Amino acid sequence: MQVFTTPVGKFKDLADKYKKSGEISRISLPIEYDGKRYKEIVYNKKFLGRMKKNVEGVIFLTDDGEYISDIRLKKELSILGYQLEVIMDDKSINDLKSAITPELEIEKQVADYNQIKKAIDNMKASKEFGVDTVVPILNKLPDLKRENNKVIEVFINKLQLLNPDGFVFNTSVYNELYTYYKEILIKNFQRVRLVGSGRNFYDNLKKEAQKRKRNMSARFNGHEVFMGLTKLPYEMDHLKNIIKVYESVVNMKQEEYLKHLKIVEKTNIDYRIQLIR
Repeated sequence: MQVFTTPVGKFKDLADKYKKSGEISRISLPIEYDGKRYKEIVYNKKFLGRMKKNVEGVIFLTDDGEYISDIRLKKELSILGYQLEVIMDDKSINDLKSAITPELEIEKQVADYNQIKKAIDNMKASKEFGVDTVVPILNKLPDLKRENNKVIEVFINKLQLLNPDGFVFNTSVYNELYTYYKEILIKNFQRVRLVGSGRNFYDNLKKEAQKRKRNMSARFNGHEVFMGLTKLPYEMDHLKNIIKVYESVVNMKQEEYLKHLKIVEKTNIDYRIQLIR
């Protein structure tokens, strides 16, 4: 569902009044608060004809095209406007769709992991490589991707059931959708936590695999082991990059993570309120 469109008519006139040089304006789907309907207009800079990501300004209008000046009401609408954009905007949905891993790719990953695990088996003599930790991680990751795919698809299906004709966004709609959206966040966090549990071993495994591959005798361990030694360093780097991206939350418990998300949401909304014109 397209959350933002180009304002026209009375909405365009008022949007232009608050627009600054070099900006474009977009108007939201109807937002309902306390039984009344409103519209949010957001302003973004444009460069070479393309819209920049960051929102530069916000105003709110009644459904009749009147500017909202009441401070308390603008704060309440800022919360709903932010939630609408995060959970239903085309960009957010496209990002989710791109996070779905095709089954063929997962099956290829399983095959790669099987080769990597055979290479790791050769390192069992030394405890420093965390074999008993890393191998279960590789065993669980493909299934977690499948579970992640499923919760994303459920959420997208829920969105597709919404009737765009006469659609109005409100707290009730958000709470229902967020129930499914939260499952996506939780599944992704579970993956991050799983990857993080092996963080003390990835470097040692990578170095050992590189060392063993340089040893000519590695070629006599069999094709599968040799391919595992080849792929292992790249996979360890990939897992380390996941930890790097989620460094701030990787050591949290799930309850802490969900509280953290609410704090981030409040920070973003507070910033959005500062952009109101």
